[in-house]
Amino acid sequence: MATSRPSVFDALSTDSRIDDPLDQRLLADFAERLGTAPANGLTALLDDFRLAGYDTDVRAWLAPGQSSAPPPLPVDAIERVATIGHVFDHDWLAQCATRNGIDKDTAARRLAGLLPKVVKALTPRGEVPSARALSIGLDGLRRKAAR
Repeated sequence: MATSRPSVFDALSTDSRIDDPLDQRLLADFAERLGTAPANGLTALLDDFRLAGYDTDVRAWLAPGQSSAPPPLPVDAIERVATIGHVFDHDWLAQCATRNGIDKDTAARRLAGLLPKVVKALTPRGEVPSARALSIGLDGLRRKAAR
């Protein structure tokens, strides 16, 4: 049996603030989507947020050394990023909501609270990890939801 290697993403996958089962499932769905995006999904996601007008938020998420959790995004941020659609779009958001037994607005609201924490955890030094390192971290998020 292979032992998983320590990762910079371990903090997120063990974050007690993300113990809500719905949040864990949404994170797993998001991790799956980010992991299947072309090239580096995190880079594409950050670009989508910048294009949607959230450059200040992206800079805050990438600022190294901050120990406090970043504030949640406004719910419309998820809708605006879904309109750009490089990583996730409105169809994915609707499917994610259906898979989790919630409406699309609830999914968007929950993701607006989760995504800043995810990005901050995935970029602890203020740098986007390589596609390989990102894949390892996303596997940890998927496993947490499977528990």
